[in-house]
Amino acid sequence: MKHIILKIGMGLTILGLVACSGGGSGKKIIGQDQFVYVLTRDDSKIHEYHLSKEGVLTALTTPTVATGTMPSFMVMDQAQQFLYVANEYDGTVSQFKVGADGVLSELAAAISTEDMPVHLAISPDGKFLYASSMTEPNITRFAIAADGTLSLSGLIPYADASLGVHFSPSGEFAYVISHYTDSISQFRLQSDGSFQALTPASVQAESCPSGPVGITQLTQGSFLYAASCWTDLVESFAIGSDGTLNKKATIATGAAPQGLLISGSQMFVANAGSSDISLYSIQQDGSLIHQSPTSVSAGVAPVGMAVNATSTFAYVVDSGADQILRFKISSQGLIKDDTFSVGTGGYPVQILMK
Repeated sequence: MKHIILKIGMGLTILGLVACSGGGSGKKIIGQDQFVYVLTRDDSKIHEYHLSKEGVLTALTTPTVATGTMPSFMVMDQAQQFLYVANEYDGTVSQFKVGADGVLSELAAAISTEDMPVHLAISPDGKFLYASSMTEPNITRFAIAADGTLSLSGLIPYADASLGVHFSPSGEFAYVISHYTDSISQFRLQSDGSFQALTPASVQAESCPSGPVGITQLTQGSFLYAASCWTDLVESFAIGSDGTLNKKATIATGAAPQGLLISGSQMFVANAGSSDISLYSIQQDGSLIHQSPTSVSAGVAPVGMAVNATSTFAYVVDSGADQILRFKISSQGLIKDDTFSVGTGGYPVQILMK
């Protein structure tokens, strides 16, 4: 049962966190128009939009580009020049160049990886891309050339199937979410892109810590947050100076959390099973407290979120209704804009902004 849920949901789970950990959507420039990319599994495409300063989404003149079959995750480099997509069914990674007009063009042919890739991460120095496989005990490491093309750099042996690689704010440490053992492995990142295990090598997590995952830097330290799809909780870990994780607390979410977004001192968790978004305030000691109200309704099955450059709007992909929703960000959380809805292709699972 757990495996089935993860297989269906992993394309959805870690999408809200990409701006919070290595390999995110890059630095947004305040005051400029932006571009938005939505990954859809049923039609194996990326849908491309222009986002105005006023928060309006319109399809680009080239509205879609094709990926491999059943794409599960996409990531953009920090310079916002290149975009990569994990294709779960094909066992490949698609490579795209991001044009000045926002349109994606194929950079090179898709490159093979381990079976069923479900997550991608780019190292903090931008030199390596890591593909996590839900079925294989290896993490595939690719070298990223100056022109953005990928070449196989080797496999990182891993005792369990992995569901995602995430990096500390300092860029020194890497954390790998394990599929079967309900744990998070912890490593020191080496200059050649390899991982060196810390002591202890892992920390236990709640059942099914498949994500989403968020990492942030606060005045009292750095913290990692992992949502559990099985127990409907977010658990918080303090990141020590030596990179090791120390579990702090847990807090309830809605049913089947599938997306997590950190925006300033607030955290939002998209719950596909209860059709809502949980709202939290992040304290400087890393603890979370529920806001009032504790949640806001969000379509049928919200799964992923992204925030615009001015942090005024959050955009949410609803995989149950094939649409993008918009919420105004306030100090009390999110306020749904009932007048806003933009259709997507079938089964949207992730949203990224440039």
